[in-house]
Amino acid sequence: MHQYLQDTQLKLDELPPKPREDARSELQHLLQKVANELDDKVNCKTLDGRQIFQKTKRIFKGFASAVIDSMPSFEVREVIISALGCGDGLEDLEDQNDSEDPENTEDTAESKDLENTKDTEDSKDPENTEDTKDSEDASTLSLKDVKKLRARHLGRELPTFSPYSAVEELIEMHKGRWGGISLKCLGNVMKELTELMVDSVERHFGQFPVARAQIRALISALLESKAESCKNLLIGLVNTEKANTFTMNTHYFVDSKTAFMTRLKEAYLGVYKYRQAGMLTKSTYKAVETDYAADETAVLGHIQKLGIPCTNLNRLYRSQATPVDDELSMMAATLAYFKVAFKRVVDEVPLHIMSFLMQSFASRDNLPAYMYDEILKNGRSGYDG
Repeated sequence: MHQYLQDTQLKLDELPPKPREDARSELQHLLQKVANELDDKVNCKTLDGRQIFQKTKRIFKGFASAVIDSMPSFEVREVIISALGCGDGLEDLEDQNDSEDPENTEDTAESKDLENTKDTEDSKDPENTEDTKDSEDASTLSLKDVKKLRARHLGRELPTFSPYSAVEELIEMHKGRWGGISLKCLGNVMKELTELMVDSVERHFGQFPVARAQIRALISALLESKAESCKNLLIGLVNTEKANTFTMNTHYFVDSKTAFMTRLKEAYLGVYKYRQAGMLTKSTYKAVETDYAADETAVLGHIQKLGIPCTNLNRLYRSQATPVDDELSMMAATLAYFKVAFKRVVDEVPLHIMSFLMQSFASRDNLPAYMYDEILKNGRSGYDG
């Protein structure tokens, strides 16, 4: 008998709390609980809320990887020089995704699936056809291609001068690749928020089937509305990048252009590390760079013994005149510009999604009042308590 009473008490403890006698008060109470839970999890205020943050962070890293894959690159004597690559000190985003949480292998696999979702939808969206097509085929231009482009723009320029219009066209050729990638990122985050919302509504309204369905429909409509507003902001953001070639970050642009000019000239001149490594991977770059650094130190020592104040071989490479200096300079400017633009978009897109979708939707201050007003306005409390 005692065991029976204990089992009965356990079953009673598992039941949801008894609803309040005032149906409207109970409805407001449950709506607030849903809003508080969504707010806590989206803004990472609780330990269990960090799961959604980790999932969206992996989505944002997948977005960054896709942007990197879409960046321009040039081929100089069988060497590929990209705007972002193994020589830029960037972490391998995919490796980092896998290593961040070794216990969550299932979540990692799920996030990889998320990065591949909405491909069909994006390709059918007329707004994204150009972006999707370009991002899937980020072509590498050869030195010969750049020579032809520059030749088309030559007019009254003196020797060693390149028309700025040629540089503009070279940059424009590689624009328009981030719209589809950005909207795919938004769609992946939207999917995560939808699952989070459905789970929360089920937990707090599960004992009221009619209310549960209606509350879920109303919150879904709100989420769709927030996503549409965020989508319009993202479209405006990437269209601004596409329509303007501009930066005030002069120092970073000049430094990057100088570094790319060195890299391009090294490739053209057949410097040891490029001649040996060819098209570098992350592992071969580190190995070859280590060997090359030792050789470079020895060469600099010999040069300094001759009384020549040289502390960096890169300056020697850049000082070497070549018959394609103008074309190499155009390539360096293009790569530098996209490196600057990358720094903008790789932060701005996730920030827009976090601010105008996630935080705007999951607000403990606004969501309950909106939901309650919508329910009363439509005359359907749906609460069958």
